[in-house]
Amino acid sequence: MKMFMNVTVSEAGTIKWKMSEGASLAPGSLMAELALDDPQCVTKATVYAGALPSPTSKGPVRSKPNHSLKAALSCLELVMNGFCISREVSDKALEDISHAVLDPLLPLYEFQEVGREEGREEGREGGREG
Repeated sequence: MKMFMNVTVSEAGTIKWKMSEGASLAPGSLMAELALDDPQCVTKATVYAGALPSPTSKGPVRSKPNHSLKAALSCLELVMNGFCISREVSDKALEDISHAVLDPLLPLYEFQEVGREEGREEGREGGREG
């Protein structure tokens, strides 16, 4: 399968290709290097040395099924975005999802939440109806 990819830069310079046209790309492959005309215009990226927040430190344990469903889905979304979480945390998230979707009160809580959000939007609009 062929894929065309635009490579754009915001500063002027000369591109030196490291891969030939039609070559297979692997994640992290170096395609080209850019020799900038004015290197002072660009800030070099640095490796982040801080600690990332834990995906489980989002707050207190929620008892309502719609809250536990949202928390579990956001945890699994982190996995889909490439973050590494422990097997126990992902298993707990899957378990929380299965419990939440089987809870008969889930539709009621979600309906109430939608009603509250609509009320907030009406408040922002000044309560005017169109």
